[in-house]
Amino acid sequence: MKLDEELLGSFKSLKSFKNGERINNIDFHYEGKLLVVGSDSNIDIYDCHTAKLCMTTPVAKYGCASVKTVAASNCVLHTSARLNHDVRCLQMDTNSYLRYFSGHTEIVYDVVPSKVCDTFITVSLDNTMKFWDLRNPNYTGEINAYSYPRCTSLSSTGLVFSSVSGPDTLKMFDLRKYQQGPFSVVNFKTHANDESAASTNNYNKNEPITYCLASESSLNDKYIYVAVANDSNYIIHTIDSYKGETISTKVFPLPTLLSFNDLRRIPPSKDKKFPILLSKIGFTFSADSNYILGFSPNDTLSGILNAWNTKTGTDITLKNPIIYKHKIAQHERNERWVSCPSACNVKFNPMYMMMATSVDDVLNLWQPCTDQ
Repeated sequence: MKLDEELLGSFKSLKSFKNGERINNIDFHYEGKLLVVGSDSNIDIYDCHTAKLCMTTPVAKYGCASVKTVAASNCVLHTSARLNHDVRCLQMDTNSYLRYFSGHTEIVYDVVPSKVCDTFITVSLDNTMKFWDLRNPNYTGEINAYSYPRCTSLSSTGLVFSSVSGPDTLKMFDLRKYQQGPFSVVNFKTHANDESAASTNNYNKNEPITYCLASESSLNDKYIYVAVANDSNYIIHTIDSYKGETISTKVFPLPTLLSFNDLRRIPPSKDKKFPILLSKIGFTFSADSNYILGFSPNDTLSGILNAWNTKTGTDITLKNPIIYKHKIAQHERNERWVSCPSACNVKFNPMYMMMATSVDDVLNLWQPCTDQ
């Protein structure tokens, strides 16, 4: 079955699970059989064939801010939400920890495992990106960032990784010789295609971009999306990694309650929390790499699931879009930096016609309904 716009538009949530607490992150295993769900207290593993919960691992002591499956072994990697900044490797077969990876001195906000070998990359607010091997508890290399946050993505071959450096620059490295510097540099604002994207998405090309929040490579390695945020917008750039140029740009307004104008008055120690909070709004590629899906917030801290064509940026109409609404307490409105929109995640199954979304504490499994 080939995924096209009509089929994607027919996707509907067919199974829903109440997690009991906010879901921080979700990820499919590379074979598509398992879905891993991370929250502050547990890591849950769901069987995608039966749509049932098959294993739960308590992680209340350290929490789980981000969780990723490891393709080369039956493990998951998860970052800590409290106490320390270790990355932990959980063996799914035995439901026990295989190894801890220590080295970061600040919050680790993402971990990116290879799809073909035992290596993985971590990015942290300590301004470093570190390289690891699952067989070694010590990191094997690192790159010092000029500023935080520094987002990264890794190709399906495990040989090329990209890093967002500075406010509007993507650098591509050969993992085997990253010490020699990038072999390609892409500037988000220097390509002619940005002009057409700007005209169709009300994007002011001269607006300063303050933070990079997320980055991901498509499964065919042809595209990379980079999610950034400035004073008023959440911006998704799609980059052709072969040509080294931006091919489309989507813009979603930030909620007024999360305006960067307020954050400029916050001390740096508190300001550091903001990239973590805002990145709770997730985006992902479809399995065939032709579409991008993601949540967008609005002024009432409500939002909707969006989909668009990777190459053209053309919106895809979803017949059954999920809508979320975040209830925010008055004291949170007075201290805007401690609040964020609902934690929204979306992932497309790499092998089967299925996707998963999570909003706050609710997990949904989606499949196409062609009879509608």
